[in-house]
Amino acid sequence: MLRDHQSAWRDLNWTSEKIIPMMQGGLWELYGGVLAQSSMPRDVLHFTRLPSQIKGIEEKQWEVQLPVPIRDFAMDPSQDLLIAIGTPNDNGLYRVHVLELSSGQKHPNTTSSGVIDHSAGGMDFSFAIQIAGLFIGVMFISHGVHENQLLIWNWKTGITELSLHGREISSFGFLTDHHVLLAVVDNPLIDPDEEGFSKPPLVVVDFTARSKEPTSLKNLEYECAFDFPPMLPTASVIAAFVRSDPAPNWTPSPELKVPFYTARRDRLFVITIWVAEGADITALLLLVPTSTIVAKLNSLPSDERGRCFEWEDWGPAGAHLRQAPHEHSMVWVCFVFGSSFIAPFRPGDPEALLPPAGSKMVQILDFNQLTIKRLVAESVAVESEVSHVIARPSTLILNRIFSSRVVTSLPYRRLTKKVPRHLIRPFGSAMLSEDAIITVASSPAVRQYRVLSF
Repeated sequence: MLRDHQSAWRDLNWTSEKIIPMMQGGLWELYGGVLAQSSMPRDVLHFTRLPSQIKGIEEKQWEVQLPVPIRDFAMDPSQDLLIAIGTPNDNGLYRVHVLELSSGQKHPNTTSSGVIDHSAGGMDFSFAIQIAGLFIGVMFISHGVHENQLLIWNWKTGITELSLHGREISSFGFLTDHHVLLAVVDNPLIDPDEEGFSKPPLVVVDFTARSKEPTSLKNLEYECAFDFPPMLPTASVIAAFVRSDPAPNWTPSPELKVPFYTARRDRLFVITIWVAEGADITALLLLVPTSTIVAKLNSLPSDERGRCFEWEDWGPAGAHLRQAPHEHSMVWVCFVFGSSFIAPFRPGDPEALLPPAGSKMVQILDFNQLTIKRLVAESVAVESEVSHVIARPSTLILNRIFSSRVVTSLPYRRLTKKVPRHLIRPFGSAMLSEDAIITVASSPAVRQYRVLSF
C-alpha cells in the first residue's frame, strides 16, 4: 500500500476526480484532508473530507451551524477542533470561539468558557489563523491606522502565550511546537521611525519563553534571525508572507485509522517576498526546509540570543530562491504541503513565470532530501516524463534588486503533469493536500474545485 501511494505520487497518477461547487460565503479552508467553505450569511460551514482509495479513506460531507456569523475560521480535524472568529462589537472586541469541528458546539477539552476575547481596538482587521497542537495563533492584520497584532493562546486553557504588536509584523508560521517564524518588513514607507528601528526579515521566537504581556515588536527578544540576500539601496521589501502546512508534529485524525502518513521531520516554508524598485514590484519565492532553520537555531549556545545569520551563512546551501510563478495566488494559499510546493504551469516555460500559452499543467517542487538522495542512489525516476531531479545550482539574476547574482544549490524534484480543464476554462490556482491535488477555477463564469485524489 505504501509503495502504491509513493508510486502514484511519483508519476502523478491520481485514482479519482471530483468537482465541488464553490459557495458564495467567501470563506474557505483546506487542512488535514478536509475542504471547508462558508455559505451566506457566514453562520454555516460546509465540510468535505477528501477521499483516498489507496489509504481507504472514504469521502464524507457534513455541515455545522455556528453560534454567530463569523469573519474567519481555521480547523484541525485531528483534534475535532474548529476556531471561529465572530464579527466585532463597536469597541473592536473580537470573540474567538473554540468549537467541535463535528458539531459546532463548544469543544469539550477547553477548560475556559469556550470563548477567548481580544480587544483589538478597531474593526478594520483581517486574519491569519493557524493551529499547532495546544496552541492557536491569530494574526490581526490592520487595514487602517492600527498596528498588526499576533496573539498565541493555549486553546484548552485560554491562557495567552504571546501578545505581540507592530506594523512591521508581516506574517508568521509555527516552526516547532514552541517556536514561531516571523516575517518582518522594516520599511520606512510603511512605518516611518525617527529612532531608526531595524529588525532582520525572518525572526525566530520561542513563544513559551517570552512575556505574556502585550509587547511591541521593537522590544521583542528573539532566539535568532535570518537575512535575505543583500539588496541594492534602491530596492526594498514591502511585504513578506510565510506559509507552511501542516503544523509541527501534526498527525491525522484517529478516526481515519490510516495505515501511514507523511513524516513531519521536515516541512517546507514557502516565503513570498514582494520587492519594490521604483514603480516595479517583483514577487519572489524563498523555499526553505524547516531543518535549515532549526539546525541554525540548535547550533547556538544555550545562553546566546539574538544572533542574525547572514544570507551566505544559511541560504545558498539551505534554501531555494526563484521568481514567483506568473499566477502565484495570495488567495488560494494552500500551495504547500509537507516538503512540496505546487503551482500552475505552462509547457515551454520551465519556471512557470510567463503569461498563459498552451495546455495548462501543474508543477510540484518537492524538497524532501531523503527521497531525492534515494532516487539518485537507486537511479529511480530521476528523469521521466513526469519527474526530474534538479541537483545543479540555481542562479537568479535580478540586477535591479540584488547587488550580485544569487545562487542556491538545494536539490529538489520537479513533477509536471497536465490536468483536466474546468468545463471550457483552465484552472487559475492549484492547492495541495496529503492525498490530493486541488485545482481552483474562481472566475465569474466557472467557480469550482476539482479534487484529484490519490
